[in-house]
Amino acid sequence: MWAALLGLLAGGPLQAQPVVLQAAEAQVVARIDAGQSVAIDVQQRLYLAEGRSRQILVLDSAGTALWTLGGRGVGDGQVQDPRGLEAQDGTFVWVADAQEGVLHRFAQRGPWMTSLRLDPATFDEGSLGVPAARPRLPGEPAEDRQDAFSRPVDLCTGPTGALYALDQHTGRVAWWDARYQPVQWLEPAQGRWLDPVGVAASRDRVYVADQATQTVTVFDVFGTQTAMWADSTWTPLRALVGAPNGVWVLHETGLDYLSQGGVRQQRLVLPSSLGAAVDVAVGPRHVFVLYPDRLVRWSLDPAN
Repeated sequence: MWAALLGLLAGGPLQAQPVVLQAAEAQVVARIDAGQSVAIDVQQRLYLAEGRSRQILVLDSAGTALWTLGGRGVGDGQVQDPRGLEAQDGTFVWVADAQEGVLHRFAQRGPWMTSLRLDPATFDEGSLGVPAARPRLPGEPAEDRQDAFSRPVDLCTGPTGALYALDQHTGRVAWWDARYQPVQWLEPAQGRWLDPVGVAASRDRVYVADQATQTVTVFDVFGTQTAMWADSTWTPLRALVGAPNGVWVLHETGLDYLSQGGVRQQRLVLPSSLGAAVDVAVGPRHVFVLYPDRLVRWSLDPAN
């Protein structure tokens, strides 16, 4: 069973039997206060968004503290409500500040680099094609956001360098190209999402989870909706995590891996005794599950 699951993580064949993760086998990686988001990079460093301190804690995969990003405030590199994290390539880290409507980019070891405001007016019809303001650089004054209300709660990057940010306020996903010029809104064919909670990308797909309808909407790299997946067991949906050939869906009872075609290839069942999971990060050998007060990991290889 474990060999099949490791094969799946590498793009291998279907393993239909659910894997039940035992609470007794969970290893506590970190104790935190108001955990909100977790991400992992290619070097297996972990990034934890902590709501109370407004910091991003950076750890190695065993839980050793490395450094921190952000901190409470509205100045350069400070955040008020850190939510979505993106750190896959390990060279820089994106942090979505839901309260301020801003996406911050940090260098690998912490210096703040730029900020990009999620301004809904930029993506409205009639505004696209007009050159957008470049990201704010160190030393430049912050913009007044009184006329641009947004609430980015998650974000991800695509394989071509595109950036996607989920705006919970408008129920849409803002899409920028690799030069941070606005491309368009992503929204479902039936209108806006009612309670969107996650956005993720795979090799050539973008996925958006809506808790209200228990669905995942799928788009190609051109922004065309290709599918909408529904599952009655996704009650409620919590988060999405992209993988090269599919997406992980975190829900109340566990974690499902679906191929780009929507076939559920694996289900990891989480122990209910640990409470409700907030977010998840999946590495080559471990799955890291974030709860409000702790980050725990399970080995996906019985030898470790």
